Amino acid sequence: MVRANQVLHRIVPGLMLMVIFWGSKLFLKELIPYMLEHSAQDHSRRRRLILLYKSFFTLQVSLTTALYLAIYFNRFHSHPNSRAQAASIQNILNRSIIYQAADARGSPLRCTICKHQIIPVRGRHCLDCGRCVYGFDHHCVWFAQCITITGTLKPFVQVLVLGTGTILTGVIPAIPVVAQHLQRVIALTWTAGSTGDTLRRIWWTRWWGWAGGPVYRYVGGIVLGYIYYPEIKLRHPTPPPPADQENWGNKTRKSILNEPRLSALILVVAATMILLVMVAMLAIVVKNNILNGLSTLEIERARQSHRWSRDDAGITLWVPPRDGQHDSGKVVRVPPGIPIFDHGPWANFCLIMGDQVWHWFVPWKLGHTPPDGVEWPISDHWLSYLRSLDKYNDDDHTDHH
Repeated sequence: MVRANQVLHRIVPGLMLMVIFWGSKLFLKELIPYMLEHSAQDHSRRRRLILLYKSFFTLQVSLTTALYLAIYFNRFHSHPNSRAQAASIQNILNRSIIYQAADARGSPLRCTICKHQIIPVRGRHCLDCGRCVYGFDHHCVWFAQCITITGTLKPFVQVLVLGTGTILTGVIPAIPVVAQHLQRVIALTWTAGSTGDTLRRIWWTRWWGWAGGPVYRYVGGIVLGYIYYPEIKLRHPTPPPPADQENWGNKTRKSILNEPRLSALILVVAATMILLVMVAMLAIVVKNNILNGLSTLEIERARQSHRWSRDDAGITLWVPPRDGQHDSGKVVRVPPGIPIFDHGPWANFCLIMGDQVWHWFVPWKLGHTPPDGVEWPISDHWLSYLRSLDKYNDDDHTDHH
């Protein structure tokens, strides 16, 4: 059976690259020449600033695209030393580290799909990728890849930061131009005078102009205003520009920004919506996940348990004995939403992004997450909490059903 994400893998990345291509083309081939033509010919400083702004945008979009493709082609997937990973798995078999348990006896949790491969804590089998992923955070259709705490979470955050900056750089100078065009369209096509006859006849006085409510009505009026603007303008020529604008370049180059175009409005609106989504995603990932020491998987498990009010929700862990103690350790049931890998906001941030400020700006791994995604650091506070929990019993678990 084909999963929805597997279909989206073939669609979303292509759409993302199309947005990057057309957005960059609009900025570099239309907006920058428009800004240069509409700057005073003798204002060399302003022209240099525009060219510097162009270089800044080019650098941002290049870095964003490179990072996006690197995640898409799985270039940041951690490839731990086979001996080191084998040693970590052996620690699970020796019961010397914390791991996911399948039962009260402490048997390691194994994947029923991947030939009974051991699934360590913070690991999961991804049905979209068809493999077990250590350090699993979430599967992202934007990149057609799993985002992992050990490998791709850091460059994922960097793509969001760079993408936000790139869109802001491209949209900020375009908004005044498009807003001015929108005012011209509304002033010419929505007027109570003769220039507004066309829209009154086909939209404002018709029942379908009210069919979808006020938002639908005015959005439809804007779209139709742009469509009929050239025709109405030919019938009702506008006055010449003010005298102080007559010497703004030669304006002989054809551009979609010289006159109101619906395509320019759509691109700016789409870019603004993508910008808002990226800012929201960045805030959620940093605030809810990184600073709290939680993965998206752990957060979703907690939400589902609260939604369904399941008493048996949570994760079953083997907790080894204290050093120097002769007890045999125990299996415990950890309630959902307990951040057992939390080390405090700053330590959690450095764990992913790196200790030094310059570490935050390079995509390769400089944090302290385990390269094999098996043996995760845990604070003494949370280790004491785990040892204070009651011993897990299969019979108690069965009684809930």
